[in-house]
Amino acid sequence: MKPQQRREDDADENRLGDAVERWAGAEDGRAVEHHVQRVLRQVDLGRLYRRLLQPDPDADPLQRALQAAEIDQQIEEIRRRIEALVAASLGDLAGSPPRVPARLPRSTTGRPTAVSPTRTRTGGK
Repeated sequence: MKPQQRREDDADENRLGDAVERWAGAEDGRAVEHHVQRVLRQVDLGRLYRRLLQPDPDADPLQRALQAAEIDQQIEEIRRRIEALVAASLGDLAGSPPRVPARLPRSTTGRPTAVSPTRTRTGGK
């Protein structure tokens, strides 16, 4: 991995961790899903999706469909990563936190990719 990509990945990881710290709320006996939804409402993955899916005037319908599928996968990985970070920050007493993906898939189209964490963040610190 190139140093610049590593810095970008670290910055993305920090942004996700900051979002969880800021919006997940404190342990209050509610389910992890409640706290995940608090973060997701603020992060607004729909807006991120729309921004990433800006039409490429040179792309044919197949390329656009492949790009949309790739972005769908990236958005889902971000959602899963937020869930894992929330569970870890709340100490998920109901069991172990969800699997934390090592990284999000990279774009093969040359278009900007969504957030791509590479390291585990625990305890919100």
